[in-house]
Amino acid sequence: MKKSSLKVYDYVDYREFIRDRLEELQAKDKKYSKRWFVQQQLGIRSGATYINDIINGKRKVSRSLIQIFPKALGLSRKESEFFRCLIRYGDAKSENERMAAMKDLKRSKVFVETHQLDIHQFEYYANPILLALRELVTTGDFREDPHWIAERLQIPAQEKEIEQAIQELIKAEHLTRDKAGRLQQTALHIRTGNQFEMRDALRAYHRNMLKLASESIELPIATRYLRGLSVSCTDESYKEICEEIETLIDRIRAIVDQEQDAPKHVYHFASGFYPLTRIEDTRKDQ
Repeated sequence: MKKSSLKVYDYVDYREFIRDRLEELQAKDKKYSKRWFVQQQLGIRSGATYINDIINGKRKVSRSLIQIFPKALGLSRKESEFFRCLIRYGDAKSENERMAAMKDLKRSKVFVETHQLDIHQFEYYANPILLALRELVTTGDFREDPHWIAERLQIPAQEKEIEQAIQELIKAEHLTRDKAGRLQQTALHIRTGNQFEMRDALRAYHRNMLKLASESIELPIATRYLRGLSVSCTDESYKEICEEIETLIDRIRAIVDQEQDAPKHVYHFASGFYPLTRIEDTRKDQ
């Protein structure tokens, strides 16, 4: 099989690569149908439905196929190792498995160079130290002193971790230095990346932040604000309430953006509206 002109390191979703590679093969020779690929290259007595189910996310790649698939697609040995990591990342059953697979993916220099900003953003949302530090630099009394920073943070952090966090934020272009060498934000707000599926990073983000919220119960009442409400509602009311929460978040952002004085503290607003009863939900996982 001829070598592909596609670069597997450009992909984050292995299913997209399979789809594009099969289309590339068919464009060169009509014999490379999906049925032919499944039977001749994978050695499975099935039809196009089998590979279509994999591409569409309805079927995971079996352990035996993980070894066969890369060669069937015409990948080199090094590309094959990377592609297997992509499969592990895409088919992981838990957040921990996906994070472990991502760690292996980042061992590829080409992959890191191709997706550098997306990787930095992925890690940003999964690390509460990065989140807090990015905001802390805007406070009027901020000092770029790891010991001082560690004392200010509610999040336990070693001085070495803080030094690494500063460098990570600069590399990710979340922070920069002014003419005097002082750290400052590059933008008021951050949006999620384009290529990476941010689901796992955002789940880690909410899990970490809600853990900090629970721990904040022990802080003096004057320094934190916690409220809760349990209600029964219809699906329509649920959607309307979620829209109201989004409006509130926008309002909070507008309030702090309009402040003229330098901030004094870093706060986090955590909102949640979740079921206390079981719901049969056929919607795609968000």
